[in-house]
Amino acid sequence: MDYEIKQRELRVRLIRDFNLLTARRVERLAGEADTVDIDLTRSKIVDSVAIVTLHRLVSSGKKVTLVNPPKIFGEAVRVLGLDDVLKLDELVENK
Repeated sequence: MDYEIKQRELRVRLIRDFNLLTARRVERLAGEADTVDIDLTRSKIVDSVAIVTLHRLVSSGKKVTLVNPPKIFGEAVRVLGLDDVLKLDELVENK
């Protein structure tokens, strides 16, 4: 995982899946950041711990952007009934 913190913005580029280990690290790094951008281009899986982490970040008032999440991510959010909190049209950016 590569990351950069400038002022109150965290930019993360995951090398592999967004799972327990990377989710915990992202949450720790997000600390005082107001904005969290996560590039998921290389991720094939976003597990439940990652979704819980995203929920926490969004609920705490952080502006979260997911770049190129795997297609299964949107489906998982809808199945879990979190699409009212994790608003995909605001969260996802496909490049």
